[in-house]
Amino acid sequence: MRVVLMVAFCFASAAAQSVRGAEKAAEYPMQEVPTNQNSSLAIASMVSAIVVPFVALWVMLVLKEKAWWGACYLIGGLITLLWLYTAYMPFERGATPAPFGGRVLCGAV
Repeated sequence: MRVVLMVAFCFASAAAQSVRGAEKAAEYPMQEVPTNQNSSLAIASMVSAIVVPFVALWVMLVLKEKAWWGACYLIGGLITLLWLYTAYMPFERGATPAPFGGRVLCGAV
């Protein structure tokens, strides 16, 4: 009974939807397909989606031989890379380094 009521409710809500403008969309189909200017970025992301897991497995297998030092190198290395990335990005955008975004935390200026 619940299934019948659910199907009836779905049908009623779908029938109540407005389809105004659907005929206008059919009259004027898209004539040109827009091109993406970042196609090289899309290719790089697809390649990295395949390469990064293999590199990560290779790094983990190499560091497994070093026992606990391998885990320390892996975690410390990832944290260092993240820190270097976040330290470099403001200079990439042309910003000058200012602590706390240039705001004074205590006192009014």
